[in-house]
Amino acid sequence: MRARIFGAAKYVLYPAFYLFCLFTALYLTFPWDKLKERIEAEFAKSQEKKGARAWRLEIESLSGYWLTGVEIEGARIIMPPDEEDDDADKTKPARGALSKVTSSASRSKKAGAEEEDPSAKEADEAKDGEKEADKPKPPTETTVLIEEAHARVRMLPLVIGRVRLDFSATVFGGEISGMIPFGGGDLELAIDSVNLAQVAPLKDVVSVPLKGIANGKLELSAEDGKWSKASGNFSLTVTDMSLGDGKSKFRKLGVTMTPAEVGTFEIAAKAEQGTFKFEKFGATGKDVELAGEGTLKLREPWDNSVLDLWLRFGFSEEYKNKDDRTKALFVDDGPFPALISQDRKLKKALRPDGLWGFNIKGKLARLAYIPTKADSPKSKAAPASGGDDDESASSTTTSPSKKRKVTKKKSDDDADSDSGSASSPMSPATSPAFRRPPGTINRATPMKMGGREDPTGPAAEGPIQEGPVQEAPPPDGAEPPADGPAPEGAQEAPQEEPQPAPQ
Repeated sequence: MRARIFGAAKYVLYPAFYLFCLFTALYLTFPWDKLKERIEAEFAKSQEKKGARAWRLEIESLSGYWLTGVEIEGARIIMPPDEEDDDADKTKPARGALSKVTSSASRSKKAGAEEEDPSAKEADEAKDGEKEADKPKPPTETTVLIEEAHARVRMLPLVIGRVRLDFSATVFGGEISGMIPFGGGDLELAIDSVNLAQVAPLKDVVSVPLKGIANGKLELSAEDGKWSKASGNFSLTVTDMSLGDGKSKFRKLGVTMTPAEVGTFEIAAKAEQGTFKFEKFGATGKDVELAGEGTLKLREPWDNSVLDLWLRFGFSEEYKNKDDRTKALFVDDGPFPALISQDRKLKKALRPDGLWGFNIKGKLARLAYIPTKADSPKSKAAPASGGDDDESASSTTTSPSKKRKVTKKKSDDDADSDSGSASSPMSPATSPAFRRPPGTINRATPMKMGGREDPTGPAAEGPIQEGPVQEAPPPDGAEPPADGPAPEGAQEAPQEEPQPAPQ
């Protein structure tokens, strides 16, 4: 029995020992430097379409991670400045209330200093020379530092022909981890304690520094490998969120922004057939109100996904009057308008309710921020005014039979209004009379009036007088006939003879 066991073991142990030695030698002698250069080159190749806006990847060191993975330390993703950033715009002094107040104060102070001390003028000239020497630096590049990251291929799914890549990265003061499937499967992504203040691209999007701790989770399932038809869920919560730091200028207006408390910001979205629909998007904090709704259509690659988000936000009155900076930014002071009104895009986005609205749409690689006063595409399509517009809108959707009924009802109302206008207070009251359209009298059949033939029959000759025919009023309890030709054989009521008045 032992002989059989040892005989079978040599066919198992020898190959296992060989494979162990092979992988160990490959791991120790693998050219990691060449692999690092290859990764950087592939990343640069993927950014060629962006031209001058292409990102760059620099890796400090790369080594192996277990048997089927790699580990990266000190990686940097360098992003060029935005094309819209202009030194002239950034150095341009602010207009409006703040500029006028500061300029008048500086002039008065300078005049008083010159009267007291003639040498003050020379000191001012020296200061101006120092300011010219200390010109503002051109916009710098944005750098995202990845302290440590690793990725490896799972062994067990690989045995059955499925590729599953686990990854984890320490970045932005927190950790981002998950699992990426190749060829279809479940995608998992987790965000743990990420500090938004270290996410440099967010500052370019919001125009002011953004603070808060983010935690979130993404789960997607695409059995056929097409993410454009995937389904799943996404949730994100940012606690202690705030806008501004009191040092950075707000949208090139030349004034810093006092920190505004946003509170807890939440996003909840559900994906069906490759389209995320935001079920919750916004926050209601002490100083800021933020809300939005929209969709995100997944495409391949990821940066081709299309976003259609309708966002609205505003600041509380307490925050607008918090200090001199917020007053200069948001409050109109007599003839001096608020500085925020000088921003053309924000001026177009100002809504009647005091909020600002934007429609953020386009591919994730290049989003467009369009000012709008609507909450969503539905509210944009709805008519803005009621009354006659609503009636016309409802009439366009009615069926032809309903249209005929409405037309007939309107004609009856018009007839009633015409009859009512005949007996105005300024005119004497007249008895109702039947009206027959001209040319509708049947001359083939004589009409009878009180047992006698109508002299307007065929025996009567002479021209026919045009105009409405005055006829006798109907008897008591009888309804007036509808407009139109009178039926044959109809008799008219005899006229009453006037009676003499009593003596």
